[in-house]
Amino acid sequence: MNTILRNLTPHPITFSGVIDGGPKMITIDPTNEPCRVETESHTRGMIDGTIPVQCQTYGAVTNLPDPAANVMYVVSGMVLHAMRIKGDTRQDVIAPATGPRDNCLRNANGHVVAVTAFNTL
Repeated sequence: MNTILRNLTPHPITFSGVIDGGPKMITIDPTNEPCRVETESHTRGMIDGTIPVQCQTYGAVTNLPDPAANVMYVVSGMVLHAMRIKGDTRQDVIAPATGPRDNCLRNANGHVVAVTAFNTL
């Protein structure tokens, strides 16, 4: 049975990899309502009295469906990070792996064109 990938980010996600024995790129279009995490910023101080330094805390994750058979939910790295901090262990939630050692494909301006892996909790 094939896994369904539901993109809960606000933009298409392109995956580049070996699929069915050959190199392929697939694009996962976003759903209508992206999954988000509420954030709140707290001032922690100032640099030279003019530049604010803040700490960001995470609130509720919204628009994340309940687990479903054979479905993986693609969320933003920020949502996944917030879930990790809160101790969530859902294995059906993933985020594009875009770190410096994740081998994602970038254009000449450094923008991600495709990912080659996903992160999970």
